[in-house]
Amino acid sequence: MFTYDLVDLRLFSAAARAGSVSQAASEVHLAVSSASARLKAFEARSGVKLFERRPHGVDLMPAGVETVHAVRAMLHDAEVLESVLTRFRRNHQEVCVAALPNAMTVGLADDVSAFLEQNPEVSIKLTNYARAGRLLDSVLNRTCDLAFTSWTGGHAELLCAPYRPLRLADLFDFDFIALDRDTALRHVIDEEVAKTGGRLRVKIWTESYASALHFAAAGRGVTILPLEAAKKDERVCALTLDEPWASLLIRIWHVPNLKELNPDADALLRFLVNASAPSRAGMKTL
Repeated sequence: MFTYDLVDLRLFSAAARAGSVSQAASEVHLAVSSASARLKAFEARSGVKLFERRPHGVDLMPAGVETVHAVRAMLHDAEVLESVLTRFRRNHQEVCVAALPNAMTVGLADDVSAFLEQNPEVSIKLTNYARAGRLLDSVLNRTCDLAFTSWTGGHAELLCAPYRPLRLADLFDFDFIALDRDTALRHVIDEEVAKTGGRLRVKIWTESYASALHFAAAGRGVTILPLEAAKKDERVCALTLDEPWASLLIRIWHVPNLKELNPDADALLRFLVNASAPSRAGMKTL
């Protein structure tokens, strides 16, 4: 029976790639004499000639070309196995996710549930903050790992990744704070809603941007306002409308160096970004 270990496989793969036993020995941290002896033993156990040895290196024989593909597949599988085992060996840390109380992260609950199904050993803590500034500060000072907000002001020490865009129809599931019917913005909103065939669930009627903003900040519902008006209160989650009308984007804020995130938070970030990628196709990143 052909026997081998991972050192043999890594050495064989390195020698095939480099065409040099000495360089392969350096890559796998072996003495050249030891690497040469290992390769000869590996070849002898295989029962076929894998290398053509030359004065200044080695070349793969036809059997070696076929063998190196199988070896690299085995090394890849070994890495996958190690990754799986490492995930269960490590002491898992709680992932803290921050959001504004009325942040409309539509799809977040489903995506987090899907992540937890694949990673049942991970625990996630959701934390609410009253203002976007405090929410971002919580990531900066490492109180929380990730923050969900549509904050568009940027941050000198944090980065953000685009998350799932919101469509106008997504607002139909929320209590809506409507502007007076005589306003131009209200006419635009009514026209766009009519195109969807849906209906806004109007909870409050108001005459001004300021009062609509006040009710939204108090958590009484969602509203649609000009961005500059919405940005006057950090307690609200101000979503930027991109063309076409329904392109609204939530961002996931995180520290610039992902290696500083605990492994579970990094895994959640990558999962959420990948989960929302299809729905962002063709969108312009804000």
